[in-house]
Amino acid sequence: MTERKGKGDFKINDWQQSGLLLQSWIRLSKIACLNKTDIKIKLGILSVPDRKNIILSWNRLYKF
Repeated sequence: MTERKGKGDFKINDWQQSGLLLQSWIRLSKIACLNKTDIKIKLGILSVPDRKNIILSWNRLYKF
């Protein structure tokens, strides 16, 4: 898989622990709103360290 290095891209370090099948990234610069009824399956659950790093990245990207 190609490394994503764009602004707002965050590599999930604990992707296996999270239950994901492949190395994965979160793209913070592309946000979509979905109804809960539109979501059919749960792909995984982020680890606490990944969640904290994503929040820090979000705050830096959007200057909160």
